[in-house]
Amino acid sequence: MGEQYSSIQYSWLSRSLPRLMTSASRLLPASPTSIQIDGNEVAPQQISEQLVANAKSHLIANWDISVVTQLSVEQPDTLRLNQQFELPRIPEVLAWLCTLDFDVCIGGPLFSDWQKSAAVNVLFPGQYPLGWMLALKGKGVDYLSSRRWLDQAPVRIHQADDVVLIQFHDLLADSATALAQARQGWPWFNRSPESGFLGGVSKKGKFDGQYNSLDHGLYISVLGREPTLDELREVAYCKNFLEMDDGRPIDKVVYLFFDPIIAKKWLHELWIRGIECRTFIEGKEVILSDNYAPPPNKNISW
Repeated sequence: MGEQYSSIQYSWLSRSLPRLMTSASRLLPASPTSIQIDGNEVAPQQISEQLVANAKSHLIANWDISVVTQLSVEQPDTLRLNQQFELPRIPEVLAWLCTLDFDVCIGGPLFSDWQKSAAVNVLFPGQYPLGWMLALKGKGVDYLSSRRWLDQAPVRIHQADDVVLIQFHDLLADSATALAQARQGWPWFNRSPESGFLGGVSKKGKFDGQYNSLDHGLYISVLGREPTLDELREVAYCKNFLEMDDGRPIDKVVYLFFDPIIAKKWLHELWIRGIECRTFIEGKEVILSDNYAPPPNKNISW
């Protein structure tokens, strides 16, 4: 059986890193006992936005309490926290996250024997791998292909204000049981092709699509081929984060299948990513996704 870590790990992605580290440090007692900026020791002091901004590559702050508590920042957008282990309590973690300025927060593995299977679970460079939870705040939810992902994934969802916390396993379970539970939910949110999480995705291919300036939609025709999951991740990324080359917004993406059998085959994968699915039935164009609404996934055993 795997042992629990002596510390608990969190990492954040934030567009306001100095503000995030400053607010996170205020939740820790007093000032850090040691600080390094870009490998150089500086006098211990209260963490400030200016201090963080002075770091060209990284800043490490240590609090020597009963176990070393460490905040480390890597420019331009990553903050990590190691803290004395205490089993997470969801309401307290949610309340804590509501006070912080971030887009994505990862609660790392609670057990030491989980690291060997973690490569695909590292969502961004410098971050801890997915462990017991993933939290999204504000615009961080745009890292999901669509919010439908939250209803369908085999995970537990907790919300407070504009924070969504995705819990991957029973926090009281032993290592083997918790890992089995987490492995059901991780692929929905890691960097696998099946995932609906868009961190690390970029537009690699050229989509054979037409832009409609009336509804700001990108229309992609499908004839003589089938889409791939990698393609759908790229398309969802464009929908959520990109514009056309001339700056026009992409408010929706439509897949138009000339073969209704293939359209129905891909309907769920398109719908769950917030992509419209259309086809032709008896010569008429039909929006299949308008009448498609599978029930939320309630089949969670823990």
